[in-house]
Amino acid sequence: MRTKTFLMLLALSVLLVNPALAQGNLLSYGDNVVGTLSAGAPLGFYTFNGAAGDLVSIQVIGITPDLDPAISLNGPTQQQLASNDNDPASPGTTDARVTLSLPQDGIYTVLVSSVSGVNGDFLLRLSGQQPVPATGLSDAPLDVSIAPGQPPQIFSFEANPAAPITLTVSSSTPGFSFRVVVRDPSGQTIALLTASTLVGLNLPPGSGTYTAEIAPLDPNVAGQVSVSTGAAAVAPPPPAATQEAAPPPAEIDAASQVCQVGTGTTPVNVRSGPNTDYAVIGQIQPGQRLNVSGVSGTWFQVVLPDGRPGWVRRDVVVPFGPCDSVPQVDTAGIQPPGPAQTEEAGPGQLPTATFTPDPGQQAIQATPTYTYTPPAQQQQPTPTYTYTPPAQQQQPTPTYTYTPPAQQQQPTATYTPTPLIAPEDTRFNGPLVIPLDTTSSVTEFVSYPGGDREDRVLWDITGMNPNAALAGGRARLVISASCFGIGTEYIQFSVGGQTYSCGQTVVDREVTYDSRTGQVTITAIGGENTYVQWALTGTATRVN
Repeated sequence: MRTKTFLMLLALSVLLVNPALAQGNLLSYGDNVVGTLSAGAPLGFYTFNGAAGDLVSIQVIGITPDLDPAISLNGPTQQQLASNDNDPASPGTTDARVTLSLPQDGIYTVLVSSVSGVNGDFLLRLSGQQPVPATGLSDAPLDVSIAPGQPPQIFSFEANPAAPITLTVSSSTPGFSFRVVVRDPSGQTIALLTASTLVGLNLPPGSGTYTAEIAPLDPNVAGQVSVSTGAAAVAPPPPAATQEAAPPPAEIDAASQVCQVGTGTTPVNVRSGPNTDYAVIGQIQPGQRLNVSGVSGTWFQVVLPDGRPGWVRRDVVVPFGPCDSVPQVDTAGIQPPGPAQTEEAGPGQLPTATFTPDPGQQAIQATPTYTYTPPAQQQQPTPTYTYTPPAQQQQPTPTYTYTPPAQQQQPTATYTPTPLIAPEDTRFNGPLVIPLDTTSSVTEFVSYPGGDREDRVLWDITGMNPNAALAGGRARLVISASCFGIGTEYIQFSVGGQTYSCGQTVVDREVTYDSRTGQVTITAIGGENTYVQWALTGTATRVN
């Protein structure tokens, strides 16, 4: 399946890429471009010209197998506006997507990275449009038709500064399922809901205009929906025993400050450990969410309804809330799975030995050996299973002998993810050279506790006039920090005695020829298996 997807994307990319993009990294709405991440260029760098109010969507799809891309979108003053490494609109994939309503006119910067550490080719799609007129909502239900093949129906409604409100969408059309994408006043997606009958979303008190896009899940099926907003729903009293209670809406609290995960239209397995060799102990059903208590590599630790901990793969669930700040979990104490496989075939499946005797053969000439290969990155010794037939037997009965490693009584399969470590390098990394009236970027890796914990970058603006009173003698310098990877909350940027975090602007000042240079120190200060690719993006704009 992945091979077919790869070939389709590659063919589509070749057909749709704008030849003009080969001349530089300036994009326009509607462009599709193929980029490459490599050891020498681990960061993709693009810019586009946007206008205030434009609804922009940027999608990055990994073409090279195992390339897991991430996006950072920076504004005209290089502050980080949004970032993403798993597209909430495409659960089960490693695509990245950022959707945002642009806050101002200017040149925006797109940074593409690989959170999996695998380099290769990716497809970037940029789309943007002026705000589409939306239908206003109120507490009076509005009945609309959702037709296949048409753009999504867009609705708008105002937040209530004094109290929470609830968005409710329902349908009575048999066999019709729909999807609701809710965006906050800044244009960022805050909820992705799917249902076939009734769904509700609680929104906190606040100000600004929310939008809801409604489209059919099946592009070939049409249906009717009823949409309304009103005061946050209060749970009704239990119905009388003689009455048949109607199912309540699947309410989701958008104000929650807890990271949660859900699924689309199909259940997702919850396992007892962070690997597919662990047993399935539950499922996340469509419309259900579980709280996230930790993360380890590509797995979320979740809390089941009965309080037990479980694990789900990050690329098959939809995250909601502050999931970038989930703490790392030490998996050393998790009971390892046995060598038996669950229902998912793949690396680690025990071989099945079969014996078919040859009527004309009096003795077996060879002794076959069956080898169990544990999952990738497993450090424990590999057990072997040996078939030994009885001598001179017409219908031999196979026996199986297990030879354990020395001093080991029971075979133990242990999953231990290998932490990524940033290679040591010179303390002063590549300089950030910013020609006047342009934007430049530089990137490297840091890790903790092992590997390279600290990098230093010297910046310099070129093309400035040595005389501050003349044209080009003064400029506004803005440098922002972006981060990708595991443990971004443990990365610190230091400039002139001040410290900053990922996503912040670290420099914003007016400079002259004599003050055009400076230094940023990047440090990994903690975390477990922290491995982060940082990027500094600088813009120098002349003042005179």
